Amino acid sequence: MKEKISKFFKTVRKNIIEYIITNRLFISYVILALISTMCVRKFTIGSFWSIKPLITDLGLILIIGAFGYFVKPKNQFKYYFIWIIIFTIMSIISSIYYTFYTSFASFGELATVGQVETVTGSIYDKLRVVDLMYLVIPIIFYVIHRKLSNSTYYYFIDKIEKGKKMVASTLIVGALCVGYSFGVATGTDYSRLAKQWNRVYIVERFGLIMYQFNDLVQSLTPKISSLFGYDEALESFNQYFSKKEKHQENDYTGVLKGYNIVFVHMESMQTFLMDLSFNGAEVTPNLNKLAKEGMFFKNFYPQVSTGTSSDTEFTLLTGLMPAASGTVFVSYYDRNYQTLPKFLKNQGYYIYSMHGNYSSMWNRNKAHPSLGYDGMYFEESYKYTNEDVVNLGINDRLFFEQSVKIMENIGKTYNNYMGTVITLSNHSSFKWAALNSLLDLSVKYKKEDEVTGLVTEEVNTDLQNSVVGEYIRSVNYADIALGDFIKYIKEADEFNDTLFVFYGDHDARLSRSEINYLYNFNPETKRIQNIKNMTIMPMN
Repeated sequence: MKEKISKFFKTVRKNIIEYIITNRLFISYVILALISTMCVRKFTIGSFWSIKPLITDLGLILIIGAFGYFVKPKNQFKYYFIWIIIFTIMSIISSIYYTFYTSFASFGELATVGQVETVTGSIYDKLRVVDLMYLVIPIIFYVIHRKLSNSTYYYFIDKIEKGKKMVASTLIVGALCVGYSFGVATGTDYSRLAKQWNRVYIVERFGLIMYQFNDLVQSLTPKISSLFGYDEALESFNQYFSKKEKHQENDYTGVLKGYNIVFVHMESMQTFLMDLSFNGAEVTPNLNKLAKEGMFFKNFYPQVSTGTSSDTEFTLLTGLMPAASGTVFVSYYDRNYQTLPKFLKNQGYYIYSMHGNYSSMWNRNKAHPSLGYDGMYFEESYKYTNEDVVNLGINDRLFFEQSVKIMENIGKTYNNYMGTVITLSNHSSFKWAALNSLLDLSVKYKKEDEVTGLVTEEVNTDLQNSVVGEYIRSVNYADIALGDFIKYIKEADEFNDTLFVFYGDHDARLSRSEINYLYNFNPETKRIQNIKNMTIMPMN
């Protein structure tokens, strides 16, 4: 019996060694591709060794790699190298995108690639060394190929390899891995995979490759449905609105009839900042004053997809949710929407928008007319120098100063108007605006000398120099600029019959570790407290 067991293990060992020797290129492809996806999870969501996504990624890597055996051994490198390049690009994009948006990129966002040039400062500011680490993987694979080429490996494999058999066996192993992953999946797992709304969860549960394949299907489905399923979609749409309850009047119905309306779109502004003070100074004194003077809605949670600022504009004006994949302003700007600007235009209002950036940013030069805007006053309508530019465009203080004059002329020309004033100084990266704030974020604390017992006052400036500290000071600068704007409009009689609505478009896209500096940093030890027990304030 012992001899049979010993013989069995010797046979297994022999087969394993033989497989490794005769499949070195394929094994290298599998290991490197798997390492790439594992590193993405490690440096984004922090789950390097999670079994379920690892097995799913492995299964898909094996299934993709299996078809390489249809190619002659001397040409297999080209097939595997192409996939290594694909996985590398996928990893780099995912890593950078997660750093910027705390989510994962979608194929539906390819149409927004043209927007990159307008936010390059933000991307460079958040770029990490690990984001480019993945470039090493194709280099390693190429070096392995060169070493194999300089040996008799390819010549030897060409004589003995049984391609069809290897395809079948590799496909079976890959399918078993994927089958296991789906076999132990819960109803919640399937639901989130189908709806694709929680991208982080899908990558954490099913791995990066399954997420990307699933996202590709999800992105193509609406395009295919629009070609072949229009009648069915239209019937479903009409049925929904035929059953929808009619609008009911309340105490506020009609109270603003005849008023002009100006929406002030505040970039990356969040309400938790209104509760913060440092060394006796409020972060947002002007917003705080506004909240006391007017109606203040604190539980405001913007619903944005990848279009961020433009998604908020779309939802505000249409009452519709943004696209789950891609950006409405880019992919669906040419639809006939029922919007607030169009409604007011029918009431005789002149509709305009203002922004200190290019009109092409988020495709606004096409999307705004589609939503009902008559006039657009963007960077070409303002006088400024290069010194007046902050990352994405004209700084808020100069923008507000010149915007008021344009608004006054509009008020003299039209009886009624509705405008949207879009700020941008508080857009990431936050360094420039932070430099224009005098807010002191230093922390003072008492320190006792263990030997002499002498107590001294120490100052820690780590928060001041952190990313979240720069954001807080950037918000302070934006609030100062907002205060100037409020002063302008209060001093001008042209705005006596004008309602101003101030709203934050979305959160600042700060990571948990960056926010942790605000609530869990110990100035004495200069260390972050245990992240598992960290306090996170509501980020509305």
